[in-house]
Amino acid sequence: GLRLDSFTDSESPVTFSFQDSVGNSTVQMTIVDLNGSLSLNINGTVWGNSSTSGTDFGSFMLNLSYDITPETDGYRDANANIDQVVGGLTGIDTSGDSPLASGEFMELTAKSNGSNTFSFLSDGYRLDDSIDAWVGRGWVMGAGTDGSGINDLLFTAQVVPLPPSVLAGLGMLAGMGVYRRIRTQR
Repeated sequence: GLRLDSFTDSESPVTFSFQDSVGNSTVQMTIVDLNGSLSLNINGTVWGNSSTSGTDFGSFMLNLSYDITPETDGYRDANANIDQVVGGLTGIDTSGDSPLASGEFMELTAKSNGSNTFSFLSDGYRLDDSIDAWVGRGWVMGAGTDGSGINDLLFTAQVVPLPPSVLAGLGMLAGMGVYRRIRTQR
């Protein structure tokens, strides 16, 4: 999930789980083609807690977007700009000890490793048992963080193909566009 050290004035570090044992977290990642440029979006509900004290902070809405380019083994956001806003966290149902109150929003900006801000690669990064697993990793900064410690994303994901009915519908729409173009050219 997401880990933010020195996150506002709360206990440090705060971790946000993308998957938890009771099903409170539901995160989806989608890759969208926007007329030739690709956007990778990470959206969903995450569960926050203090990894040092075990304090439960409740649920948060996570929304991140990266402009990505295809690589031989996956995708990267090659932007080294550390001031780029990539999304944020919003408190949903938080406890009194939470670093964000319910309804409160915190902007997240990109943090670069010197060459990119995010990678989604089929390389099994940090996984001993699966070198082909898809792993997302990146670096972010939140309001109130001083840049020290760990402020990163690290997660695994499964590629889920579109169902055949969606593909058929997309094919039909594409066919209609071609038919319309041929008909107007006559």
